[in-house]
Amino acid sequence: MKETDLPATSDPADFASSPPKIAQNGALDIKGTGSVITVMPTAARLAAKGFTMSDLAARLTGWTSYPIVDRTGLAGRFDFVLEFRPVPSRLPPPPAPSPGVASEDGASDPGPDAASAMEKQLGLKLTEAKAMLDVIVVDHVEKIPTEN
Repeated sequence: MKETDLPATSDPADFASSPPKIAQNGALDIKGTGSVITVMPTAARLAAKGFTMSDLAARLTGWTSYPIVDRTGLAGRFDFVLEFRPVPSRLPPPPAPSPGVASEDGASDPGPDAASAMEKQLGLKLTEAKAMLDVIVVDHVEKIPTEN
């Protein structure tokens, strides 16, 4: 993980007008801050540019089975590539295999989970702790028809 070379006033990249580019080494090559996550059934790659630690925590929370809160105390913005195995329950169901196609039982190492990958690849350690989180609780819903 390295500090970004983007100016502190950089805006988020506009992916609608300029699609993101991935460099040969997997790094994100964009004008502005942002991230691209590529997800396959057994592996995911998060390439980020100009990310804060809070951005990283928020982005990874969607790919783990627990919330992640930034308590690093690291200020600044960083560029990095993180490769990890997403939690299967966070993935859409795989397509049914085609008839006559053999399965790939034990074909390859699925790679590290997000916590192991963060420690090995970025030098950041996830630790279990209690924290105050904002939560929305819906305790009752009624369907009331409305006129257009």
